[in-house]
Amino acid sequence: MSERYILGPWDFNAELGTLSRDGAVKRLENRATHLLTLLCRASDRLVTYDEIITDIWKGRIVSQNSIAVVIADIRRALGDPARNPDYIETIPKRGYRLLIPANRVAEMLEAPAKPIESNASRRRLWTFTVAILLSVITVTWVTFNLRQARTSNNLVSISVSVSPIENQSGDPGLDPLTAAVSDLLMVQIMERESVSIGRPGMTDYNLAGRLTLWSGQPAVYLSATDATGVIIWSGMASGPENRIPGKMRKQIQLFIAETTSPE
Repeated sequence: MSERYILGPWDFNAELGTLSRDGAVKRLENRATHLLTLLCRASDRLVTYDEIITDIWKGRIVSQNSIAVVIADIRRALGDPARNPDYIETIPKRGYRLLIPANRVAEMLEAPAKPIESNASRRRLWTFTVAILLSVITVTWVTFNLRQARTSNNLVSISVSVSPIENQSGDPGLDPLTAAVSDLLMVQIMERESVSIGRPGMTDYNLAGRLTLWSGQPAVYLSATDATGVIIWSGMASGPENRIPGKMRKQIQLFIAETTSPE
């Protein structure tokens, strides 16, 4: 089986050296293919300059500028700006790492295939999902306020602002799901006693996200930036629609754990 990865909306075939999205295919140069494969295999781990040189140039002496040229080729194919990247982060004087999960296609194919649903059934499912989310939001909101009424001396560790989830799937039918996920994101943050909600630009972190289609299923990509705009955390919750809420809660728990844990 060929080695393939899903990077957000992109389908990367490491064997063929191609990036596919919405029916369009881009072919990468050989070194760009090898380097992107190396980053995907490492997932979110830092890939050092030494690792890159050993894997791609077989240990030959090359400058860091040679690596930067290959990275630039990958960025150009992904549409990833170097100053505000969505896919590849530059760690000065050390190397590079992916900002989003690199998921092996073979792993996703282990789940049984689902029959294609009609537009009517999809609308019913999204309506059902939104109803469940709103119920969760209502219960969580009441619980949160009761807890606050009983406890007047909670210690706040961090402050977070939350931007609405953006629907970048190209499917207007996903707007209700996007709105519901935005509300769920806010409530999940507010539920944490170690976190306070504030306005953008006036908090320790800003949490934002976008909803895209990943192998035909909705997927929510989340990222947190610090006060300087640097991405310090990212996560993804993928469909089907009725599984997104649970996966989002796990991602938010991970975010809180990482940002409130002792140094």
